[in-house]
Amino acid sequence: LYKAGKGNLAARHGTSQHESGRAIDLGGAFQNAGSREHRWLQANAGRWGFKWTGKNFKQFEPWQWEWVL
Repeated sequence: LYKAGKGNLAARHGTSQHESGRAIDLGGAFQNAGSREHRWLQANAGRWGFKWTGKNFKQFEPWQWEWVL
């Protein structure tokens, strides 16, 4: 669908951390970088080895986090 100009953006095969099992997309309030929940995650996710990587993407993705340990 992405190649046809429909559907969501998708990374090219072999370039996504989702394929490695290290990346997760969170829903709900975590999709809003200004939410109380997202701010909590920014302050605490490192305790469990997670880092917010979606802030560095060409398309800003507040929902994408990766396990970096």
